[in-house]
Amino acid sequence: MFSKPFISTFFVLRQIDTDGTSADEQLPDMMEAALQLHPVLPFEQILSSELSLNAFMAHLIKEFSIESLLSLIEFCQFRNYGMESFHIEAASLAQIEIDWPVHAKLPLSDIVHANAQSEIADEFASYKHKAHALYVKYIVKDADFEINISYRLKQKLHRLMDDYDVWMSAQNTMRKEVVIMMFDECIASMLQLLRASKHRFKFEQASPKSMLKDQSSNN
Repeated sequence: MFSKPFISTFFVLRQIDTDGTSADEQLPDMMEAALQLHPVLPFEQILSSELSLNAFMAHLIKEFSIESLLSLIEFCQFRNYGMESFHIEAASLAQIEIDWPVHAKLPLSDIVHANAQSEIADEFASYKHKAHALYVKYIVKDADFEINISYRLKQKLHRLMDDYDVWMSAQNTMRKEVVIMMFDECIASMLQLLRASKHRFKFEQASPKSMLKDQSSNN
């Protein structure tokens, strides 16, 4: 159905890659190759290159914070999907901080793009179902990919989506634009965390092998 991989399977490398090597083993070679192509990369360009994105993902796995990047990708795809589906102009929405060119192999969100809930005939109801699925994946307490957001924001999303039936009810007359922007504050929070991770990544400052050697000698 789709030529691109879905996030649910693509990111199984959270623990181990398909060739049997761990993220710890892959990181030096991945970063070395990325550095050769891109000696200095701003954050958005790290995300727009398959090679540098893979190296950054391996770094986030080591930091046990891969959910920050997964959620950013899915939340942005959710936003873009809603704008395209309901013909909403970007100018009518609050502006978000990130806008990067999507490289050809960036994985698609199976929540956003797959038609698993085709029995939901109404397009907006289906979109709200996708929003709830992202809420369950990233926001609810003790979710496998629970993200680090403020208590205020978490409670705001809980009040809106904790009760699935109320969220999906026809009496819930929330405007399309509001649902499209539902995760904008989460996007801003993940960008802040990922930029901090990018500094620890030291992508611009040292070769990955020497960096790992320095880290091991300090442990």
